[in-house]
Amino acid sequence: MNNLKTTTLSLIAATAIAFTGCGGGSDDAAAPASASCDASFVTLDSTISSDLTLDATKTYGMLGKVSVKDGVTLTIPAGTTLAGCTAQSFMVIEPGATINATGTLAKPIVFTSQKDALQQSTSNAAGEWGGLVIAGNAYTHYSDNKYEADESVSYGSTTHANDGESSGTLEYVVIKHTGYEVEKDKELNGLSLAGVGSGTTLKNIAIIGGLDDGLEIWGGTVNIDGLYVYNAQDDSVDTDLGYRGTIQNVLVQQINVDKTNNHDSAGMEFGNDNNTIVTDDSNATQPTMINYTAYIKGGGISLKYDAGVNVNNVKFISDKATDTEQVFYRGEDVYDTNATNIVGDICFKDTSVALTEALTYSATNSKDSSTTKTAFTAWAAGTRALHSVTGAINLNSAACTGATEANIWKGKAGSNDPLESPAASLPSSITTDTTLTADKVWSISGKVNVKSGVTLTIEPGTTLAGATASSYLVVEPGATIDANGTLAKPIVFTSQKDVDGNSAANSAGEWGGLVIAGNAYTHYSNNKYEADETVSYGSTTHANDGESSGVLNYVLVKHTGFEVEKDKELNGLSLAGVGSGTVLTNIAIIGGLDDGLEIWGGTVNIDGLYVYNAQDDSVDTDLGYRGTIQNVLVQQVNVDKTNNHDSAGMEFGNDNNTIATDDSNATQPTMINYTAYIKGGGISLKNDAGVTLDNVKFISAKTVDTEQVFYRAEDVYDTNAVNIAAGSVCFKDTAVALTEASAYSATNSKDSSTTKTAFTAWAAGTRALHSVTGTINLDDSNTCAGATEANIWKGTAGSNVALEN
Repeated sequence: MNNLKTTTLSLIAATAIAFTGCGGGSDDAAAPASASCDASFVTLDSTISSDLTLDATKTYGMLGKVSVKDGVTLTIPAGTTLAGCTAQSFMVIEPGATINATGTLAKPIVFTSQKDALQQSTSNAAGEWGGLVIAGNAYTHYSDNKYEADESVSYGSTTHANDGESSGTLEYVVIKHTGYEVEKDKELNGLSLAGVGSGTTLKNIAIIGGLDDGLEIWGGTVNIDGLYVYNAQDDSVDTDLGYRGTIQNVLVQQINVDKTNNHDSAGMEFGNDNNTIVTDDSNATQPTMINYTAYIKGGGISLKYDAGVNVNNVKFISDKATDTEQVFYRGEDVYDTNATNIVGDICFKDTSVALTEALTYSATNSKDSSTTKTAFTAWAAGTRALHSVTGAINLNSAACTGATEANIWKGKAGSNDPLESPAASLPSSITTDTTLTADKVWSISGKVNVKSGVTLTIEPGTTLAGATASSYLVVEPGATIDANGTLAKPIVFTSQKDVDGNSAANSAGEWGGLVIAGNAYTHYSNNKYEADETVSYGSTTHANDGESSGVLNYVLVKHTGFEVEKDKELNGLSLAGVGSGTVLTNIAIIGGLDDGLEIWGGTVNIDGLYVYNAQDDSVDTDLGYRGTIQNVLVQQVNVDKTNNHDSAGMEFGNDNNTIATDDSNATQPTMINYTAYIKGGGISLKNDAGVTLDNVKFISAKTVDTEQVFYRAEDVYDTNAVNIAAGSVCFKDTAVALTEASAYSATNSKDSSTTKTAFTAWAAGTRALHSVTGTINLDDSNTCAGATEANIWKGTAGSNVALEN
């Protein structure tokens, strides 16, 4: 049968899809008879009884309860929005059904309210629709479990036979503005998991705004990696009825809480039931919480009815105004044998007062003052049965870090790294084919060399971090780097400081950079990489000009530029003798003490380049480089050579020695579709280098008309062309009119010596072999467009289209 309908008349007529009515186990779950979804939505049937794949170009409405039945798979593509059309609307994935909701960082899947989908909600809204429920057959207390907000849904098992069962996948899923109360103490939560097995994948989940719990789990063994809970008004994370999975990398922010007096709106709550649950207490609730930070206004941890928990690196930041207010309590125990194990550290941090001793967390700070209740004192003292402390419990301490907050995905497309990852160190010499996986941050400590004949493969989404300022990676001649990232999952080379969340946007010099060396033509027979003379590269013949050193695609390089010695610095990306068989597309270089991109010889081409805040040259080519660089955006922020304008948007050189009797081997790349916002120089040519320019645009921050945008230093052979191809070159001064070429005279060159020449001679065509088939313009930004800036990938996952076409 069909599983959805369209509420617009034209689509109803075209598709003949019937709406079968609102379902649910009781009248409470049904939408009001007069309710309807917005006409722009496609309304899902109340019962989905055959496999269904949604369309990301549409918004789907849920009217009342929508049930995905046993044996049915619901597939939700990345970027799809589903909206609850009434407060009573919710979706249930029944036991035996499957949900495949695999979003991406660029295109998350959104479950929200109709009001929010129509952009009529506020950021802290809650209770605008029900929520998402997934039910399975894994172990749960009792033989006949009913979902509390809809007793027509049975779930779980009293055996462990189905503990590995899969209910599907939720990845990059955001759930917003939930929490309808069916009846008192029976509320829908943001995400409800009932008897869900460990074969289910839950990763990068954001739950934003809820009248009840953010996440509640009844039994089962499902694991969660990456969870953000914002403004859940009861518990942010609540587990019950024998749940035994692991929840890790969690950030909680309480905004409005509904139970502040008894502090029962907790950052995390663990319970069983107030009845005798089982004689075998090993089945009682005891999850594991790893890397967790909570900003709390209610309680911190609540344990009740003999529940336990294993905590490792858990941190609470409380807004309590007095030292006697509740951060932790434990309710009545039935068996009193379950462990609360501290594996790593656990911290309680009060932002207003010092929490100086565990004694203040006495029985009177528990849910009530009855002697049958116990609280923090007994727990901290280790008097709980089976209590194990291998870490530490701290008050007012920074001894545990909690989650790496910057790495928790918070529900916005393209923002935040998805998860913190365990670190792994690269060896100083990589001598066998190696694959770096995206589940770790790979540390570069000192120099790391990929040796000839070896392939280094880097998975999309992988981060490599320079541990120190002098750390860098070298792909030697004959070696291959396969770093083929994607728009959703770029590959990131950065500093450890940046990974730890301690870098500023304009930081530079925090590690060295990335070096790729090859065997293509380069001046001289024994070239040494300037910042590491153990690396030889290039050839005086053209035999290897087509050589491949591999692939860089969607690669971001950040915060580079260690100075090995004066005038010998590591750049963001250094290419030395690299051949045209190498593929470089969609490269972003952000923050560097020296050049952003520097190329010595070779024939490699680059399509798609963003250079932000390179403090010397943004693009620098030398020693016979003859490739094409196209679709480039440069933004200078801090430049280190403003007086002689040698920090240029683009620089082209050979060497100050005689390079070859055949001048056809001199540096002469082609620059196509290029825009630069400059604070230093625009173009610098020196030592007989040439360049072919097509559609190149400079926007200068110069404050007077005589300041330098272009210069050319001393030429040796004076025969190389500066060719203006069919496109144009524009110089645009944002402060004053650049009215004539004569302003760019020899005196505006690197110095005023008569042996130097600058813009006037160049524009007049007196350079040997100079060719102008396009135009050179001053103060006329409309004659050349430069790069299509919106299409240049700028290093953020999921943002910008790949390239202009």
